[in-house]
Amino acid sequence: MNREFETGSLEDITLLFFTKNRVEFMLRALDYYNTYEEAHAITIIISDASDEHLHLNLLNKINKKNYKFPLNLIHHQEKNTIDEKLEPYTYLRRLNDSMRMVKTKYILMGADDDFYYFDWMRPAMNILEIDDQMGAVYGHALKFTLDSFLPRGVIQGFEIGPEDNPPFRDYDDDDVAVRLETISQDIWASQSWYSLQKTSVLNHILTLANKHGIDGNLFEYLVSFVHSVVYKSTKVDKIFIARQVDFIQRQPPLSYKRNTEEIKSFIAACAEVLRIDHGFSYDESELLALKAFSKNIEYSKIADRKEPLRKLKLLFPWLEKFANPMSRKIARQRFSSHSRNLPSIKDAEQETLQIIPFIKQ
Repeated sequence: MNREFETGSLEDITLLFFTKNRVEFMLRALDYYNTYEEAHAITIIISDASDEHLHLNLLNKINKKNYKFPLNLIHHQEKNTIDEKLEPYTYLRRLNDSMRMVKTKYILMGADDDFYYFDWMRPAMNILEIDDQMGAVYGHALKFTLDSFLPRGVIQGFEIGPEDNPPFRDYDDDDVAVRLETISQDIWASQSWYSLQKTSVLNHILTLANKHGIDGNLFEYLVSFVHSVVYKSTKVDKIFIARQVDFIQRQPPLSYKRNTEEIKSFIAACAEVLRIDHGFSYDESELLALKAFSKNIEYSKIADRKEPLRKLKLLFPWLEKFANPMSRKIARQRFSSHSRNLPSIKDAEQETLQIIPFIKQ
C-alpha cells in the first residue's frame, strides 16, 4: 500500500497524549506506534499528570525502550479535587505547556488507551491543505472491550459505534448559519479533538479558553464549537481510531449546579468568536450561542439528578451491570452495522488485526 502523502508528510504531525497514573496503558500505546514505520516520523509529546513515583516509573521504562520516534515527556503535577476524589478534569494548563513544544503544522490529541490508524491520514491532510476553512478531519471510531479495563485482557468484542463520532455529523457546509443550525439539533459530542486538526486552530481555541477561563468538560465543548462552527469539520470514510471502552464514568459530567458561572463564560466565548470571525452582532451572537448549547444545558441538569448514582458506581463498580444491563451485551457483539455510511465489516475486521497483539492477554 502506498503510504506517501500527496501533500505534506507525517513529519508535519505531532501526537499529543494525555495520561495520569496509567503507566502500562501509556507504554502499550507507545509500543503500538513504534511497531509501524509510518509513525517514526511523528513527534510524540506526553502530558503526564501522574503522581511523582508513577511519573518516574514511566520515565525509567521509556528510557529503557528504543523508540524510533521523537518523544518528549512533560510532568504536570496536580492535586485531587476535594469533592470528587478524582483527578481534576483540566486541560488548559497542560495544553498551554505542551503546545509550546509543538512545531508541526498539524496535531492529533489522544488518551493513553487510543490507537490511531494511518490510512486515513493522507486524505485527512489533503482536505486540510485544500480548504483553508477546514479546521479538523476525523473518521469512524472502532471501539473494543476487554473483560476488565486494563491494558491487556480477554477480548470481549469490537464495535463501530452507531454515532458518527466525533462530532456526530459533518459540519462542512460553507454557510455558518447552516452549521449553527446543525449543531443546535443534538447534544454535542465532547471529543471533537480526536481528529487531525491544524495547530493554528488549536492555538486559536487556547487563546479563547485562556481569556474566558474555559476548562474541563467545557473546554472539550469549546473545541467542538470552534471546529464545527467557526471553522468546518468533516469525516473521512475510514476507521481512524480504535478506543477502549470503559463503562464506568470516571470523570464527572458537566454539572449545571456546580458550573453555572462557567457555562455563562462558555456562552460568552462562543458568542465572541461568532462576532469576531463571522460578523454577528452582540445580541445575535449571544442568542445563537445559547441556542446551540441549549440541549447540553438540559442534559447537565439531568446529570445533576443522576449524580448520587454515578458516585455510588464509582465506589462499587459491580453495580454498573445492574444499572446499565444492555451496555455489556452490546459490547460483546463483534460489530454493529446500523450506522450509516460505515466501512465494510471486512475492512473493520482487518483494522482489528493491527491492535490485537497489543491488547490480548
